[in-house]
Amino acid sequence: MALAANFGKEFSESLLGIWLNLLSHYSADAVDAGVSRVIEKYVYKTLPPYAVLRISIDEAIGLVQPEHALDMAALAEWNKLIADIGKYGRYNCPQFCATTAYVLRGMGGWDAACSWETEKLEWRRREFVESWKLAHGKEHVMELGSQGIAALVSSKPESSRAILGRVLEITQ
Repeated sequence: MALAANFGKEFSESLLGIWLNLLSHYSADAVDAGVSRVIEKYVYKTLPPYAVLRISIDEAIGLVQPEHALDMAALAEWNKLIADIGKYGRYNCPQFCATTAYVLRGMGGWDAACSWETEKLEWRRREFVESWKLAHGKEHVMELGSQGIAALVSSKPESSRAILGRVLEITQ
């Protein structure tokens, strides 16, 4: 209620019930800390959506540090890739998450990764981590190339629908 009041709004009874249900697994102190963070940092005049409050609560209790989460995930995937090269070898390619598989294909594939020279691994790590962060969650669209991305971000709804249809075909 304090969050809504800060933005000059009132929750409808149905929306308040949904928010309270979603917040039920957090302690009252965590919710207060999250609300305080939103009031302090949210610069728009409108009432923020629930997701903004959830992220603020998670940050307040130390669950998420969004500015580092993607970096950490990309680096973790790099370390897993290097470990898998040693563990499985050239002839036994393991399964990867969709993002790692996409990035690895772009870097020449499993066979090429197994042939990377040790003294050039730092450059490969940088390339992998940056590519992984760019592709994460978008790998299926990126597989369609620049025309797919251009159509997806265009203002033409028919182009976006066609691209999304292609993405669904690829993922099934």
